[in-house]
Amino acid sequence: AEKSVVIRAYAEMCRQAENNINKGIPTIIIGTFSRVEFKHPLEQLARVLKEKKHPFKNFSFNHSR
Repeated sequence: AEKSVVIRAYAEMCRQAENNINKGIPTIIIGTFSRVEFKHPLEQLARVLKEKKHPFKNFSFNHSR
């Protein structure tokens, strides 16, 4: 149940980010995207942005103890 909530939340976050980007609003998306299922909405957004030729950067920060 918790996993599906996170998946829906990331999908909604990416949908809102796409809407903002289409309006010309600079947007930053922050999340752990720690599971493959969580990454799908972000990957889909990246494909859409590439197709529309919107500039974007993907940064990944990793921390190990």
